[in-house]
Amino acid sequence: MNQTVSFREIGRQARKSGKCTVCGKRRTRTKKFWQTLSPFNKTAEGRIKTTYDIVPELQAKAAEWKKEPINCCQWAIKPGRKKYIMEKKRCEICGKMKKTASTIFNGEYCIECYKTVIEWCKEAIEEIKAGK
Repeated sequence: MNQTVSFREIGRQARKSGKCTVCGKRRTRTKKFWQTLSPFNKTAEGRIKTTYDIVPELQAKAAEWKKEPINCCQWAIKPGRKKYIMEKKRCEICGKMKKTASTIFNGEYCIECYKTVIEWCKEAIEEIKAGK
């Protein structure tokens, strides 16, 4: 017979708001940080953590998370790729000084030109499928 043991969860919720580093839209993000009071959750010295040990750790993790930039654009973050942080550089297509991101095409493109490149790729794929 299996027996289930539940341990008390100590949690803190953190909220951050700001502009997306890619599109510039204002965004709010919320995340919960938690640990349990259990005999398996121990300090570096080997003793079981108490609420007084856990809360400062959760607050430190939340503070670190709040420092990370907000990125809501799914095209900028793909599994297995690095996060693209927008920087003000010269776009390789239009030549204007704008916020650009290093893209999957190994170039520095602004958002408008990136969308254009994606459209070009879609058109090229359609032409290949059509046998042109």
